[in-house]
Amino acid sequence: MVAAVPEPSPDSTPSRPSGWLLDAAQRRELVADSGVRPALYWADLLLSAAAGWALFVGACFFTPADVIWWPLAGACALIFLRAAYFIHELTHRSERELPGFRAAWTLLIGVPILVPSLMMWPHRDHHRVATYGTAADPEYAPVPQWNRSRILGALALYAWVPLLLAIRWTVTPLVSHLHPRARKHAIEKFSTADLYSGYVRPWPQGDEQRAFLKEELLCAAFAWTALGLTFAGVLPWWVHLHRWAIMAVALIVNHARLLVIHDYVGGPFDGAGQTADTVTLGPNSPLTELVAPLGSRYHALHHELPGVPYHDLGRLHRRLMEVLPADHAYRRTESPGFFAAWRVLWAAAGRRGADQPRSQATKSASPSANSTAGA
Repeated sequence: MVAAVPEPSPDSTPSRPSGWLLDAAQRRELVADSGVRPALYWADLLLSAAAGWALFVGACFFTPADVIWWPLAGACALIFLRAAYFIHELTHRSERELPGFRAAWTLLIGVPILVPSLMMWPHRDHHRVATYGTAADPEYAPVPQWNRSRILGALALYAWVPLLLAIRWTVTPLVSHLHPRARKHAIEKFSTADLYSGYVRPWPQGDEQRAFLKEELLCAAFAWTALGLTFAGVLPWWVHLHRWAIMAVALIVNHARLLVIHDYVGGPFDGAGQTADTVTLGPNSPLTELVAPLGSRYHALHHELPGVPYHDLGRLHRRLMEVLPADHAYRRTESPGFFAAWRVLWAAAGRRGADQPRSQATKSASPSANSTAGA
């Protein structure tokens, strides 16, 4: 059985001050007009998982030498990106809101792709005002200081992450439980979905520690079983290579999204500063939905109101854009889209110490943004 992890909603975290980009009345109104729809969560997860695994099995009958393999593999990667991104929703949803959903996602997606939900538990520190944008935030890095080689290198590294994950859940559990120093490194540096390479994960405690161990054992059991079936001649090696290729594409696309969803000018910030440091990726760009699924394109509103479920973010964002004044700071979080944001990132790469943050140029290109927007 997959253990439920106590996950306080970031909206109720004591460290969050009252000062945010939206006023208190607007925040109350938006929260009151939103709510978790379990049927939608379940339908989305089950359809995505079914489509993803069906495409995966279908693509396994072909090789890259076959033309049909490429669209099958590409569609499979994007669908798995969507299904896997529910790991983010799990950090914001309680078992009471979605009974059984965590266990279902873990068994259908998390364990088979070797990305268990425990890798995302520190995401809560990405929302806390006390830690956002600091060394205690695993998802915040000085991206505006990176040159083009660093950016390309970071993306290329993710092509090897599927192999690293396989090592993490096969060899590492065995070694780390035999040697305290190896265990310390495994937990602190090798168990978190992070962007900042200097992040050191705190050790899980209490119920979270027990849940951590259970998910680790589940992943280890799955990985060793798959290897055993392969050595027994039941599961072809090609399936592992195919999985590696599919996951690599999904991870690279996800990392490319992460590089443009914040200004990354460095914290700490107050609540309003945290939202202003976050980017809304092109609500009018259909292609952005493929690379920023489950409402992740509305990232600024998510940071403003992290308790709002993914299926309500688009509707609430559009409502805000209809009623907010033309010079409201929230409008300045909007970018034309993922690809436009990337063009600006690429053009600005390596410009250390530039007076104008990368996001200013990105957001000022938006028709609805203030052309004098600051960081």
